[in-house]
Amino acid sequence: MTSLSIKDFFEGGEERLGLRLVSGHAGLSRIIKDPVICTSQQAFKKHPVRLQRETILILIPEDVLHLERQSERDRGEKLSGLSSAYLVSVVVPSTDRAADFLVRWAENTGIPLFLSSLDAFLLESRMIGHLRERLHHIGTLQGVFLEVSGLGILLTGESGIGKSECALELMTRGHKLVSDDVTEIEKRGDRIYGRSPEEIKYLMEIKGLGIINIGTIFGTHAVREEMPIDLVVEFVPVEKVGPVDGATPAMRQAMGVSVPLVRLPARHGSNMATVIEVLAKDVLAKRRQQGKTA
Repeated sequence: MTSLSIKDFFEGGEERLGLRLVSGHAGLSRIIKDPVICTSQQAFKKHPVRLQRETILILIPEDVLHLERQSERDRGEKLSGLSSAYLVSVVVPSTDRAADFLVRWAENTGIPLFLSSLDAFLLESRMIGHLRERLHHIGTLQGVFLEVSGLGILLTGESGIGKSECALELMTRGHKLVSDDVTEIEKRGDRIYGRSPEEIKYLMEIKGLGIINIGTIFGTHAVREEMPIDLVVEFVPVEKVGPVDGATPAMRQAMGVSVPLVRLPARHGSNMATVIEVLAKDVLAKRRQQGKTA
């Protein structure tokens, strides 16, 4: 395991995590070893808050608003509980503006305060992946990872393009979820295997529904612990897809292994789940012709 300063830990997170530092610059040099990612919903279950491990706190906007509405005395008591030796950073998701009281608090305590353009679930899952890579040297890939007809397919693409909705439709057809948004990867021989980080296992965020537990809703038959990653499918806006995309797979490199990559135009209103099923059948048919197994 690696020890890093908070500054070094968050380095490179501006794009992946949508981060912007707004206050608490004095704390960036602090060394961290093995922090946990915790949301304010979890942390505020107990009052006063008592953190027992190095903690990066995701302070959700609803809790910021609640604190802002409290009296200065009550708010001070709540924040003083957070200002322990274990709190190493605070990140507020889904916003580009920090509340004035938070900016002052972070500056006074020397606890770095970041804002993120991502929502709370995406921020937490990607922060977990960032933590695995930076401190535990565990590889991760972003996207929704499923077993489709016995084939491990990782759906990637920009946020909001329809990956989760496609995955949800595939699960209603009997295919299985491995991981949503962040997939831990491990190299075994000449293949890459993917699994879900334990903290978000079986969880999926669906716009309009929020966070759902696939194992609870669909049953344990709808989830899979791990799978080899056989194919990466990137959903691309129609206007960005070239005329030959999808005809011949490109390659995606992960841990020194080349995985076939297919770029597909994501057409809103079209049934991308059917396209994925057809693609999986085509890949499997070609494997059988070549004498390979899935």
